[in-house]
Amino acid sequence: MLRKIPLPILLAAVLLGLACLLLYLPQHFSRQLVSTAEVPLRRSLAEFPQQLGPYVKVGEERLTADIETALGTKNYIVWIYRDTRVVAGSGPDAIRLQFAYWSGTKQILSTGVHYPELCYAGSGANAVKSQTEEMDLAAATGQPLTIPVRLFQFSPAGSNQLCSVGYFFIINGRFLASADLLRLATFFGPTRDLYYCKLEMMPGTLRQRENAGGSDFATGLADLAAANRLIRDFLLHAYPEVKKTLP
Repeated sequence: MLRKIPLPILLAAVLLGLACLLLYLPQHFSRQLVSTAEVPLRRSLAEFPQQLGPYVKVGEERLTADIETALGTKNYIVWIYRDTRVVAGSGPDAIRLQFAYWSGTKQILSTGVHYPELCYAGSGANAVKSQTEEMDLAAATGQPLTIPVRLFQFSPAGSNQLCSVGYFFIINGRFLASADLLRLATFFGPTRDLYYCKLEMMPGTLRQRENAGGSDFATGLADLAAANRLIRDFLLHAYPEVKKTLP
């Protein structure tokens, strides 16, 4: 097809396209920079339910100052939920939920997108496999809903153990499982009332402390198919509350 187009016309079309792009991008970028109003959540993340169906909160974590700075927001929670249906010691019985929220377009533009493949590799983990799964959550909402979830399998630094984690983004009500698509949606999307969040879920087990009460979360679920099932089950209970929390 391209061989039938005279070269001068083809070059003119390319130059015209580049000119339009150069005219559009600076204007759009400047609008993004001046649109700094933050969109508030309908309720704070600290008010997120501590019980989601059979899942009960049993612990929480706080990121280090360096990681928090890299994340670009202090508006997040890292909570551990226990699946009360699972007998202790009989298999994966916990989900580590990270729910982070960004708003204000100036803040978003100055903040890099953080996701497991990038952040875990930065801490020395070895990437093994990544894939995107379409999760049917119609049972959670009573209406058709399919969410793309990115599943990432890795081995922590200094370990041969395989772990699995799933995540996705929501930007102004739109679901994305790709950091690249999120960057494009952030830049070319709305210039007002812009927000996005990340939900990251890691299945694991609770390990009882030997010399003290309570338990700690331990990663280690290697099977991506099993991780997919556990994350979907958790989302069936968690997503309605996520929806109530977002703008």
